[in-house]
Amino acid sequence: MLLAEAISLIGEIGMKLIGGTSSLNSLAKLPPEPSWYILGMTLLAGLDIFCVIFIFKWKKWAFYGSALVGVGVMVLTLAAQLSFVAAISGLFMPAILYAVLQIGGENSGWRRLR
Repeated sequence: MLLAEAISLIGEIGMKLIGGTSSLNSLAKLPPEPSWYILGMTLLAGLDIFCVIFIFKWKKWAFYGSALVGVGVMVLTLAAQLSFVAAISGLFMPAILYAVLQIGGENSGWRRLR
């Protein structure tokens, strides 16, 4: 998860620096994202990396922060008038993380979060 966020952050910054659009958009013949969208997604990716680091340190607030980042991704994507599927995809990672933290019953990861 941390590696995926880092790659996403590097890609977003790279696209912003060279002034291009996402390669997936050009392949799918979608309109380019607004520049504020790329900046916002870059900031959200950085915030999510920060939260993931603290999830590894068993901090419950970091999980909630990561979930809020997912909501932020959804809001930003809807505001940029991109696809609804792309908008709700930001909520998949917190949902999967919550499900994984519930595994183990009495010894679940959720109970270890402070």
